[in-house]
Amino acid sequence: MKQFIVLTVVLLAIQELQGGSVVTVDDKCTCKDTLNTLTKGQLIDRLVLCNQRNDNLEKIIDGLKKENNILRKENDGLRAENCQLSEALKREKEARQKAEKALKECQKNTENLKETIEQLKKELAEAQKALEKCKKELADCKKENAKLLNKIEELNCTITQLQEKLERCRGRERDLQCQLDECKKKLNICNNELIACRKQQEELRCKIERLNTEIEKLRKQNAACEKDLNTLRCETSEFLAIATQRQSQLTSIIQRAEGESSAIKASYIGFRNSHDLTCAPCAGPA
Repeated sequence: MKQFIVLTVVLLAIQELQGGSVVTVDDKCTCKDTLNTLTKGQLIDRLVLCNQRNDNLEKIIDGLKKENNILRKENDGLRAENCQLSEALKREKEARQKAEKALKECQKNTENLKETIEQLKKELAEAQKALEKCKKELADCKKENAKLLNKIEELNCTITQLQEKLERCRGRERDLQCQLDECKKKLNICNNELIACRKQQEELRCKIERLNTEIEKLRKQNAACEKDLNTLRCETSEFLAIATQRQSQLTSIIQRAEGESSAIKASYIGFRNSHDLTCAPCAGPA
């Protein structure tokens, strides 16, 4: 009966070792009868053998329990690591959403800046056209001024010649006056010559007055032209200052936009390079 109990314990140990599969001793099994037929020495030998097997099984069971404990600890560690990775993934997703939102805002700002730049380019082109027109008008005014100066110079030369001629006529008149006493006999001829000289003098005087009037008129025109030229120079200087300021502002805006775009691009590239954006379910980039 004791041998039967030992055998039952051994079978139960084997059952636990095999993963809980049910092993029972049937009432109709002939093992009991076989054990009853064995001698006492044979039963002792078999019991010793069973005890050895039982010890071996206990060692195996202890080893499996240790491995089970190790696996359980590893499982707990993996669970904790999984929780940490889940939290990290959640934070990374939130950071990525913020980065994408910032990128969209930056792109929108970039588009606005591009529109502003295009508008400024159009205004700059119009300003350059206006500047070219002002330069052309200034050049035309300078040419007209040069023509007027040349004409004034020519008129001055003509006046000088007429004045010299007038002086000669006056000298001749004086000579005639001096010779008048001596030339009483030639009085009629001298009077005619005198009348002719006076007439010529009057014509020259009228001509000189007309020339003086024309010179004065030309001087007034020249003064008006100089005034317009100075006004045009002032307007050109103000326009150049405004154009230079706008060009400087445009250059500053372009450089700042390029700097911000480069910084955001570098930040986005650094973010992608320093963070694992792989999505676990699809094994692709998030």
